Amino acid sequence: MSGETLVHWHGKRGQWRMLTERAPDNTTADHLHAAFAPMARAISGLEKALE
Repeated sequence: MSGETLVHWHGKRGQWRMLTERAPDNTTADHLHAAFAPMARAISGLEKALE
């Protein structure tokens, strides 16, 4: 993977954050955070791999 891929996933992570911030209630926000957690860990791993 390349740095361009990392930039793409940073954008996706930003979209996910906006979705959770706009959630109608805390339960929905918690569910979204849990759903996106595996991808957030994968992005962190990609960042470390590209260092």
